Amino acid sequence: MALNQTIFKNNNKPEYYHPNCKCVNVACSEPNIVVHLDIRKLSKYLFVETNKSAMMRSMGYYPEDTNTLHNQIIKIIKQQFLENKYTLNKLDIYGQKVKIIYDLPGKYDHIGQNFKCYAGCTIYPNGKIKIITAVVRQKGGNS
Repeated sequence: MALNQTIFKNNNKPEYYHPNCKCVNVACSEPNIVVHLDIRKLSKYLFVETNKSAMMRSMGYYPEDTNTLHNQIIKIIKQQFLENKYTLNKLDIYGQKVKIIYDLPGKYDHIGQNFKCYAGCTIYPNGKIKIITAVVRQKGGNS
């Protein structure tokens, strides 16, 4: 059920076989992808928790950037997913987990720098992507 009516690129989809399978692949030229990120993951966690807040400052982001960053991450994650730039992770009863690597442009004193980050997401039916972990900076994550 967790994969029912989910959207993936044909060459990067979960393989799941089960008894009496009636699953089918259907072409979808322009998928309607909706990305959800609870803004509290930024305002109440990334900009509050000591280590995460320091990570965000190291890229030039501060609490007053919450709304802009929220919209920016949603846009980036959607684009990366549509460009097949995701890695399949665990599949469980709640959905297919994916890791999406992306470049986050620096702000303020870090303008002109890009930082390699990734997001942990769950893919749900009907094109819904829920961002579980929005920003994790990769080690040596400057590009």
